[in-house]
Amino acid sequence: MSPKGQKQESPIAVMESLLGTDKADPLDNGSAGAGDPEAPKNQGCRSLRLRFQQEISRHNLCILLVGIVIGIVIGVPIGIVTGKGIKRENYKSTTPTLTTTPGPCPPACPDKWTLYNRTCYFASLDTGDYNSAKSFCDKEGATLLQLNNETMEVIKYLRMEKTDLWIGLQRNSEGKWQWENGTLLAGDIKEDNNENHGCASYDGEIRALDCSTSRVWICMKKN
Repeated sequence: MSPKGQKQESPIAVMESLLGTDKADPLDNGSAGAGDPEAPKNQGCRSLRLRFQQEISRHNLCILLVGIVIGIVIGVPIGIVTGKGIKRENYKSTTPTLTTTPGPCPPACPDKWTLYNRTCYFASLDTGDYNSAKSFCDKEGATLLQLNNETMEVIKYLRMEKTDLWIGLQRNSEGKWQWENGTLLAGDIKEDNNENHGCASYDGEIRALDCSTSRVWICMKKN
């Protein structure tokens, strides 16, 4: 250890001291003459000093590169692990927990029934009198077809617009035509004032018929 307060010399200064040169060396400022007998010796010292400086520079460069490599080798894995941890924590903290309850599926119509605008329709293939047709619909929790704008579209959809079919319309005890839901017929019906014609069918227009005749029918019920 150098005495307290003494200035520490650099490696280059030590080398210059060992080689017997100093900063006032004529070789450094180019003042040595061509015929100077000390010129070859001074030139060799200068070459040796340059090599020494280069070795020190290379040594420092190697130390710097090794430090950089060590920093990369150690720092990159730590950064990756830390980054994953941060991403994982962010994911846990920012992702909401969703709880979904599946809604009930709308009930389907029974077999051989057709769904149209939340109403199920059944078109019979067999024929029967009015009471048989009404009884069939009653057992299915349905009614015979009641005519309105929607059911007129259903008749077309089922391709029965030219079919003579029973509808849920009968003459009540007062002689008025009444639908199964209790409302009275607001339109016209084609009839011949025969009291036995107490039931109605539809084949493009509403007709009064004998209830004992056979027709196909359409039942309807809400889905």
